[in-house]
Amino acid sequence: MAAFENADVDTLVAVLTEDAMFEMPPFRTWFRGDTLIGDFLGARMRELGKLSVVRASANGQPAMALYVAGRADEGRLHALHVLTVEPHGVSRVVAYQDPHALLRLGLATHR
Repeated sequence: MAAFENADVDTLVAVLTEDAMFEMPPFRTWFRGDTLIGDFLGARMRELGKLSVVRASANGQPAMALYVAGRADEGRLHALHVLTVEPHGVSRVVAYQDPHALLRLGLATHR
């Protein structure tokens, strides 16, 4: 979580397994491998700017709700990353970005 908030791509990559998968349904784009995922996330994090992260869960799995800076210190929900955690690291990240679906989770805004 701290790695996302601090835009620390090296730490993000360090917790991924070498053959980790990152996908963003319903988009067909996906990434396999810690290096490709790190390259993608690094570019996105620079594009999005400061992120705030809240620990969550989805379907019994650990998850993180990511918020981008909004007006009046209120963050706007950007994505929910659902993680598959193995003993040797995070092997899969599924990033849900549909704002209408995410609103149903009660994660719409964050201060």
